[in-house]
Amino acid sequence: MAGRAGTGYVDIAGRTGPPMRRDPDRYFALDRYHPNQAGYGLWADAVLDVARALPLEPG
Repeated sequence: MAGRAGTGYVDIAGRTGPPMRRDPDRYFALDRYHPNQAGYGLWADAVLDVARALPLEPG
């Protein structure tokens, strides 16, 4: 559906869940619930990968 609307879809859990589960000390804040800077970096990389694949102009 996102593609039809000219946008992209990022499966954050699918892309970042495996490395975050493998190394929680590296990717989670002390509360073990929220990502830390490295965890948010994984999210940003996932979003950028999808954004870079989108056309620059609609249509």
